[in-house]
This record gives sequence, C-alpha cells and structure tokens, in this order.
Amino acid sequence: MHKAGKYSLLACCLALVFMNAGCGSARKLKENELLLKKNKIRTANNSLNRDELATYVRQKPNRKIFFFYPFYLEIYNLVNQDKLHQHKMHRDARVDRINEKRRLKNLAVNEKRKAEGKSEKSLKLKSKDRLTFREWLSNIGEEPSVYDSSAMHKSVKQLNLYLKSKGYFSNTVKDSTVIRGKKIKVYYILNTGLASTINRISYDIDDTAIARFVLPDSVNCLVHPGQNYDADNLQKERDRITRLLRNKGYYFFDKQYIYYNVYDGPAVRTLDVSIGIKKRTEALNLRGDSTIEKNHVRYSIRQIYITTDYGGRTDTVHHRDTLRTESGNIFLYGKILKYKPSVIEDAIYFHDGEEYRLQTQEDSYKRLSQLRAFKQVIIEFVPDREKEGILDCYIRLTPVARLTMATGVEGTNTGGNMGVNGSVAYQNKNAFRGAEVFEIKAKGALELQKLVANVGTEQSQKGFLPFNTYELGPEFNLYVPRPLFPFNLFRVGQSANPRTTFTMYYNFQQRPDYTRSILNIGYSYDWKQSKYKKHTVFPFEVNLVKLLKIDPAFQAYLNQGNDLYLKSRFQDHITTDTRWIYIYTNQEPKKKKDYIYFRLDLESSGSVLRSLAELSNSTHLINIPKDSTGSYRIEQIKFSQYVKGGFDIRYYKLQTEQNKLVLRAMAGLGVPFHNLTTLPFEKSYFEGGPNSVRAFPTGTLGPGSYNSGGGLYQLGDMVMEANIEYRYKIFKMLNAAIFADAGNIWLLRKDPSRPGGDFDSNRFYKEFAIGAGAGLRLDFDFFIIRFDVGVPLRDPSAPENDRWEFDKRPLTKTAFNFGIGYPF
Repeated sequence: MHKAGKYSLLACCLALVFMNAGCGSARKLKENELLLKKNKIRTANNSLNRDELATYVRQKPNRKIFFFYPFYLEIYNLVNQDKLHQHKMHRDARVDRINEKRRLKNLAVNEKRKAEGKSEKSLKLKSKDRLTFREWLSNIGEEPSVYDSSAMHKSVKQLNLYLKSKGYFSNTVKDSTVIRGKKIKVYYILNTGLASTINRISYDIDDTAIARFVLPDSVNCLVHPGQNYDADNLQKERDRITRLLRNKGYYFFDKQYIYYNVYDGPAVRTLDVSIGIKKRTEALNLRGDSTIEKNHVRYSIRQIYITTDYGGRTDTVHHRDTLRTESGNIFLYGKILKYKPSVIEDAIYFHDGEEYRLQTQEDSYKRLSQLRAFKQVIIEFVPDREKEGILDCYIRLTPVARLTMATGVEGTNTGGNMGVNGSVAYQNKNAFRGAEVFEIKAKGALELQKLVANVGTEQSQKGFLPFNTYELGPEFNLYVPRPLFPFNLFRVGQSANPRTTFTMYYNFQQRPDYTRSILNIGYSYDWKQSKYKKHTVFPFEVNLVKLLKIDPAFQAYLNQGNDLYLKSRFQDHITTDTRWIYIYTNQEPKKKKDYIYFRLDLESSGSVLRSLAELSNSTHLINIPKDSTGSYRIEQIKFSQYVKGGFDIRYYKLQTEQNKLVLRAMAGLGVPFHNLTTLPFEKSYFEGGPNSVRAFPTGTLGPGSYNSGGGLYQLGDMVMEANIEYRYKIFKMLNAAIFADAGNIWLLRKDPSRPGGDFDSNRFYKEFAIGAGAGLRLDFDFFIIRFDVGVPLRDPSAPENDRWEFDKRPLTKTAFNFGIGYPF
C-alpha cells in the first residue's frame, strides 16, 4: 500500500478510535483476563522519589495521551487479530507461489545462458517482510496490558529491596487490588519505618601514599554522619574517590579496589561505615597462581607524540617527518604539517613532565573535537615496559576534508511567512592553518509574505508561483576556534569552547509593497561558562537598511495616513548595535529528565554614536549638523538609537520518553531614543502566526486593544506571551500536540492613529489575546514539519465587555498554521 493511502486510512482509523472511546478499552480481553488500568504507590514517607519508585514496578499499564486516554490500546483494538493472521497466511502462501514460479523460470533461463557461455542471472524473490495494513496498524497500537499477579509479587520484592538500599531495613510492602468490571487497579502500600542513619565514617587504606590524597579530601565525601544510609551514595562516593586518584596520577586505579564494611552502630538504627582501599596485586609467575600485594603506581607523562594526519588502523605511513616544538611535543606528519602546532597545543591541557590527570585528558579530547577540524581524535597513554610510573602519550588526529562544496534546499518559516530557500556553500575548514572555517554562501529564497498593508498595484502582487517575495545575496563567514582581541585578555575554563565569528552578508529583498537591501557586518564571541551556561557577545554589529523602491499604492497609503510610527519604520536607517545573549539550560540528552531553558537578550544601539556626535559639537572638534527632526545622519541616513531587552523561559516536563508538557513565558521591551523615535522594522515585535499566538494570523494582533481590521501589519515596542503545549507521539515520525497561547504587543507612547495601542498598567492585563488548538508534527530527525490549527478564544480588539469568543462561533475564525520546527 502506498504511503499516501496508508496515511489516509490512518486518519480514518484515528477518527474511529475517538468514536469508539466509550466502548470500553477492555472489550477484547478473554474471559478470565483483566486490564491493568493503573499502578498506585502509597506511602506516608514524602522524602521518597515517586518517579524512581515507579521504575521498580514490573508491569506497566498501557500508554496514555492527555494523561488519561489509552490511545495506543484503542488503535490495537481496531484490528481483528484473527483476520490479521488469516490474511497474513494467505499473503505468505501467495508469495510462496510467486517465488516458486520465479525459481523455475530463473533455473530455465540460467540453463540456457550456461549453454551459451554466459554468466548466470541472480534470483530475485518477493519478500514477505512488507506489512499488510492490519499488521502496520497493529504495530502502531499496543497490546492490552493484561494483569499478571506474578509480576505484581516481583514488584513487591523489588520495592522492598529498593527501600532497604535507602536505609529502611525494617520496611514492609503490601499489595492490594481493586477490580471494576474488566479493569484492575494495583496498589502498593509502603510502610518504610524509620531509616538507619550513619553514625561514623572511618577509612582502612593500606597504601599510605594514596591515604595522603584521600584523607585530606574527605571533606568532599558524599557520605556524612547523620545521613540516611543510601547504597547509591556509597556507589557515588566510590566513583568520586576513583576519579580523585586518577586525577592524582594513578592511571590504572579502578573502583574495584574500593570496598565498604558496614557495622551496627552504638545506638538503634545507626551504622558505622568503613571505606577501604586495597593494594594492587601482581603475579609472581606467568601461571598467575602466586601473587603479591603492592602499592599503586603514580604515573607522570614523559613525552607527547602528535600525529595530525592519522589515517586509521590502515595507516601505512611509517617514516614520518618530525617537529619538536618549544614545549617539547613531537609532531609526526607526512609531507606537510597542515596545522600550526600552537593551535593543536593550545587544545591539549597536559604537558610532558606532569603527573597524569584524567580531567585534563577528557578536556583535551573535548577541545580537540570542538575544533571541527578532525573527524576522529584518539588519545592513548602507553606505560613504559621497563621504567615504572612513566607514560608516553600518543595523540592521533584524523583530519576532515579541507575543501567542501554543499548545496541545500529547505522550507522556511520566517515570522510566520512560509517559503523555500536554497544555497550553495563553499567551506575551507583550515583556512589559515589554525582550524579556522571560512565559508562563502550564495543564498536565495522565495516567500509568501503578508503585506504590511493590504494595498498595492496589480503589478506588485505578481511573483513566482504562489510566492510574492524573493531574496538573494552572498554571505561570508569566518569561524575562529579561539578568542581574539579583546576577549583573549580574559581567562576562560578548559571546557569553555570559545569561538570568534566574523560575518558579512548582503541581502536584496523584493516584496510586493517595497524593495530593500540589507548589508550586515558583525563580530561575535561565544563561550560556555559551565556545562549549562553559555554567553554570546556581539561587540559590534552594523546593519544598513536601504529602501530601494516603494510600491506607489503603499507610498500613497503612507502619505495620506497620520501613522508616524509606520512612516518612521519605512525609511533608510543604520543600526549599530552591541548585544549580549545568555542561555541557561540543564537539558542532558542522554538523561530523560525534566529540564529548563532560559534565554536573556540585552541590546543597545546608537547611543555611543550620538554621544560622540554631541561631544564633537560641544568641543567644536567637528561640527556635525542635525536634521529638522533633531537627528544625526551618517551619509544622509539616520542611525537607530534604542535599548532593548527580553527573556524567554521554558519548562519541559517529561511524562514519558515520548510525551512531554512544555510551559513557556516570554517578554521583550524596546525603548527608542532621540535619533530615531521608533524601533527599526526588523527590531520591532509582532504577535500572531505559527510561532506565537497561533489562533491569530501573523501580525494581526494589537497593539493593545487597537482594532486594525486585519489590514495592517502591526508592530510594537513591547511584547508579552505565554504558552502551554502537550506533545505526544502517535507512531514513528508522526507526533501531535494540543496547545493554548496568550499574548499581545503594546506601544510605549500613545499613537493617535492607533487608539488603545499604548501600554497602560491599569488595563494591559485585560488585553491579552487567547487561543487554543491542536496540531500534527512530522519528525524527520533533521527537521520537523508542523501543522497547527488554532481557534481564537479571546480577542482584545473587541469592546472590553465583549472579548470572549465562545458565543461568536469561534470555529469560523480558525487559523491554519504551517511551520518548520517546534514553536518553542
């Protein structure tokens, strides 16, 4: 069956699933079977982690969406399993008949070819692996979770063992069931009793050299007197000590040398814990039947060898040229050393003559990988066979291809405007022998854009196919994997991954209502403060926006109106901004846990330029005249002057690996100053569209309670927005979501042409637009296509006492959104 047909049938099946929701999810169980509806763990001990306890329950109920609906079970119940197996048997028999005919035909053909002296043709058999529709649908679904009493009893034992590992040695775990019809709920009642606590920590270390490191560091011990006994903490302490010693030169030390002895303490429910570290054992003969205990060996690094053109295990280059640097490292290479030695050495955080440290090895591996110049990084330490305590380090680097060309075509969603763009990119991944990446791009795009105002000549509305806007231009990027002046004056951590970026691009845009060009020149520096914190600083970024042509009808609209905000946004201007972006996220992709994302943006533009101009005039150094509006110009073009800031905070609650609840709040404020009294068009805020309040079209909301009639693209100086979205997986790459959005924009000053558009603390909270809806997502791993349908629930442009939409047939105002990627 073709994919399109399958998806059409799936849509029909989804409708049947929800229609049959009330028919009973247990309707296909056998006579003596019960459907496990829920596991419930009850305990009066609130210090226990409920999510962790649930992992010890062996049998799980069927997965649910919306926290209550067993969607996958209902899909499974749509399929008649008897018919499925019967149809599969008929299909397999038909395939066997077809394959038998093919074998006979192939045999005859090959006998003839053999007689003619030709080679035999291969036999191609029809596969039985292709799923029938019933099989395909059944794979999406989930078999009923039939209650298993033995699994319940095993869960009781597992919970009992878990509680003992947490120090509750006298705990009791009981099970209880409640049956209603064909469904059963299982209750696990945990009586933990009182936990045993740690009375005293002692150490038993035979190796006195190791004791000199472990005992002074006991202040960092994860096990403390007064704590509840916890086996997990003991394991973490074992890992901590192992890492401590491996950072003190003990290259071969392993956690197997660490052991615990736990004794009853002097009081009831108290324990004394002894942490022991064994010596290493060494065989006295080849048979290994006689051993001797010895102290652990502390290692130092004698020599570092670096190969920058390693070809893998098949590398046959044995006779290499060598270069010994001032730092003592030896570079091994073929004909040419393609990288500056200092670039490689700056990424290696250990040196010859130093003791071995695991941390510097890990940091060096990470930093060398972050250079993006090598597709494989190997760091190997080899002990000297004759002299104890000596390591030689071999760093083998396999370079990526230096010169690459790439083309790309992708769907776009820029501020709610859908389109397609293409690019041809050339990359030099070692431009100046310092692992710099120099990139040249030729970019072009087609978009279907909403007009700023619904005016325009017939000629201005023409475009390519459904698109009315096109863009094209070159882009140049230089990525330098290290800090440059002035940032190289400041120290950053070894895991900071610093990078400097230089960017320049020219973009020509032809829209239905105007044509403009944008020239951008920027310099940025980014680094990681810690595992979860990242900073990006733009010391300067220059944007030159020039209006090349304005559609006559749109120009007439601007001239006849009294919207000074709109007029000022459509004029030539220069933006010279300085920005700082701070991002915090505690997401760990390898760990399935809840996480937070927080982003803070601060930006300033034009104040330094205006201050310099005024200083020049006041000191009579150079006379820089103002125009009639009191603004300074550069080459007859006004420059923007504003400060701007905003934040975006999100909380991702993982219900399961495939279902999550996302909460988001964001706000932004831009304050224009003297030189250009409004924010530039590209720096202003708007609401509505696929990445905002999805129940309203792009740019139609606000500002405030102003009613534009949908004819003007609305911009503001301030924005506030809140969202909630529940995302869940249907099957494979098809996901879905339900959502609710609220938000609006406002002006900082009153605008006579847009009454109610200004921010007023006495009424702004009454001016939030609210919408809700649902959507589908196609997840292709490398990008996501999103379809969202939003329904307006509250419209702030209506009179204050008539803003709710429930009695106004809101479904007739449904907004359809198409997007690339998640909205947040």
